[in-house]
Amino acid sequence: RPYFLDWTREFDALYAHVGSSPEADALIKQGGVRDLDQWFQSQYFWRDTSRPRPHNVYTSLDLLKKAADKKEITEIKINGWKFKDDAGEEKRGNVRRIDVGYADPYRVVWVYDPGRNVYRREQWGGVHRMADGAGVYPKNIAVAWLPMKVLDEVGRKWFGTIGEGEAVVFRDGEAIRGVWKKESREGRLRFFDENGSEVVFNAGQTWIEIVPEGTKVDFDEK
Repeated sequence: RPYFLDWTREFDALYAHVGSSPEADALIKQGGVRDLDQWFQSQYFWRDTSRPRPHNVYTSLDLLKKAADKKEITEIKINGWKFKDDAGEEKRGNVRRIDVGYADPYRVVWVYDPGRNVYRREQWGGVHRMADGAGVYPKNIAVAWLPMKVLDEVGRKWFGTIGEGEAVVFRDGEAIRGVWKKESREGRLRFFDENGSEVVFNAGQTWIEIVPEGTKVDFDEK
């Protein structure tokens, strides 16, 4: 999707994908994206025949490293976010459940564990598990509302990734309302609180939920 490329260019990343929409393909051909398309470089991917197409394509860090070495991609400097240590238990908030209103069956629920100071991801009616059976437990959840429109009868979408809009960051059991900002395709997506200060995330994994403007995201305090 074209909007994926805007986020990829923040990191000058090697972008692994399977095919592309016409709009995304045109942008890739314009340059500026380190492209790794499974359609043309299948040696860096495999298909799990026990699962139905098209959602059965996989790769690995080892294969991606081989692809990066082949393309002579070296380490790059990333203009990162700000990070901190976890808040003490006595300073953690009471936002225990976050319901991201994607259309069923893609609805996502995050459940806060105040003792571990992490968020458990639930989808498809149960805990979201990785291939090894482990759950997903990030330290931070960021939700960004973006303008969206449907491009064609297939349902391809356009998201306005450049500019700013409403956002909320969940961290330490608290909800930090504010805005997201991204100044250009290469610019870093950043989050700011209502006072204009950049959000400082907990060190650890962060998940970003992109939702169309008007999407309902519920969270409660207990």
